[in-house]
Amino acid sequence: MTPPTIPLRVHSTPRDRDRFPEEDEPLGESLLAMVLARLPAERPAPAMLVLRGDVVEQVELGPILTAAPPHRSRMMAAFAARPDAECAALLGVLPIRLGRSPEPMPAAVVFIEWPDNRWWTAWRLLSEANAPLGDESVIRRAVDGWPKPGGVGGWFALARREQLRLRLERPGQQEGMELVH
Repeated sequence: MTPPTIPLRVHSTPRDRDRFPEEDEPLGESLLAMVLARLPAERPAPAMLVLRGDVVEQVELGPILTAAPPHRSRMMAAFAARPDAECAALLGVLPIRLGRSPEPMPAAVVFIEWPDNRWWTAWRLLSEANAPLGDESVIRRAVDGWPKPGGVGGWFALARREQLRLRLERPGQQEGMELVH
């Protein structure tokens, strides 16, 4: 089966170690603070961050999330499993199901995974007006023995199992760009 071509945007920026520290807990707390800081003015769309040494890449998830389920997981796994990736994170406002609740609820969410399959996640439920509910976020970690939340992660293991490789192509130069000074 030929893998699909999915046009998407990847933004790359130098890594600010204050915003994107190396340690698990400070990184997770910093990412969650970034999502919460944008509320209630807006609902940050889901994004994937891949931390690679001194670079942070932000992957636009819109086109990936519209792909068929197996391709979604594979695309995210291919981004996460690049040889120099330190970790990958999914963050933004996402619907989550709590307990046996039939209806998903909006929440500010951060899920981080490392190549050794450890993970860290946090969420805070949101009101209809995008305001965080409660004073505390719920934090879960693999190192504490929590089961991995369903529907996220497993990217590094999937990439190893299926030997996934990411192939990125830059679009051609736009016509007339040589006229811009």
